[in-house]
Amino acid sequence: MLNPTLIVISGAPGTGKSTLASRLAKQFALPCLTKDDIKERLFDTLGWSDRVWSQRLGAVSNELLLHMAQQMMITQTHFILESSFWAEMSRPQWAKLVQRYHYAPLEIHCMALPETLARRFRERAPNRHAGHVDNVAHDAVMKQIRCGVYAPLRLSAAVVEVDTTDFARVNYTAIEEMVRARLERPQGTQKTPR
Repeated sequence: MLNPTLIVISGAPGTGKSTLASRLAKQFALPCLTKDDIKERLFDTLGWSDRVWSQRLGAVSNELLLHMAQQMMITQTHFILESSFWAEMSRPQWAKLVQRYHYAPLEIHCMALPETLARRFRERAPNRHAGHVDNVAHDAVMKQIRCGVYAPLRLSAAVVEVDTTDFARVNYTAIEEMVRARLERPQGTQKTPR
């Protein structure tokens, strides 16, 4: 019997995580949970104002993402999880869920050159939800990128790093084949969640 697969799409802001997650969700007809989707619903419901408020809703979004993922795991279905995880802070809680529900994680970690991320961050700001206040967050996010807070979660040995500095050079077909193989691969005997 197959253990369910959790496909984690991680990386810094601007690395193309959302594009990849959407592509894989469509290709494999998988549910896809993303922090930004949750956060933007909160902005639309509760409003937005400044960076502090955005960070507060970001923390709430992380908790809701964790809760929604647990609900998915209870059903033992394959699904995609996409976020700019702060690896050191996020790893323990996600590792606990993966272990409890016997998931087989596959992490696709997107990365790009810092100067590319800085350019993308500035270029996408006008098209993103105003609640993200990207116009004032640029310097803080770039500092986080340089400090390495967006490192891979490493919930298992199955971590694939994808350089998205040039989107035209990303081999999406190879990524899709890797995901397909993972979804079809026996992972051992499925156990009842504790």
